[in-house]
Amino acid sequence: MTSFRRGGATYDYEGASPGAFIYTATSYLGALKAAEEIGAGRGGHRPAAAYATRFAQARNTVMTNLWTGTYFKKFHQPGVPRR
Repeated sequence: MTSFRRGGATYDYEGASPGAFIYTATSYLGALKAAEEIGAGRGGHRPAAAYATRFAQARNTVMTNLWTGTYFKKFHQPGVPRR
């Protein structure tokens, strides 16, 4: 039996805040990439292209708002200056 300290390894301990959260952002990117691959594998070039475009936009947002140049920040709140 595993014992977890208070706070543990879950991502539900913080209230929902506006902005980007690295865990959900990377999960979303993975889902978009999977949808693109599935679409392309089924011969659906139009849906695959749409997912590829959305992936590129989302990845750009993640890199702009969460990448510090050294590591990914846990979250980004709009209106809070970058460090």
